[in-house]
Amino acid sequence: MRPDPSFNVLLQYVQEGVALLDMDQKICYASKNYLTMTGYSLEELAVQGAMQRVHPDDRASLGAAFAAAVAAPLQPQYASYRAHTKDGRMLSFEVRGSYLPQGIEGWTDQPCVM
Repeated sequence: MRPDPSFNVLLQYVQEGVALLDMDQKICYASKNYLTMTGYSLEELAVQGAMQRVHPDDRASLGAAFAAAVAAPLQPQYASYRAHTKDGRMLSFEVRGSYLPQGIEGWTDQPCVM
């Protein structure tokens, strides 16, 4: 997925990390800050499932939040989890995600959770 240029500029200056996950829970877009936090390139993130980096104790609750987001489009879901960075550190994340189905609110790309 390629956001329009205005969206890309916005993401370059937002302080938080932003990632979009496809329905297979693979990251299809990540902001510069998200890539900096994790140490991974978008290409590396795109080939592995997002849950592979999540601490095993947090996978069930994060998967449940993903499922809840898909079940209730545009309704934010909240989760906390720990994940490995590329250099092996474990970071804690607080996330808020919503499901964007194709065609809703002008969204024309594939369905995703952001």
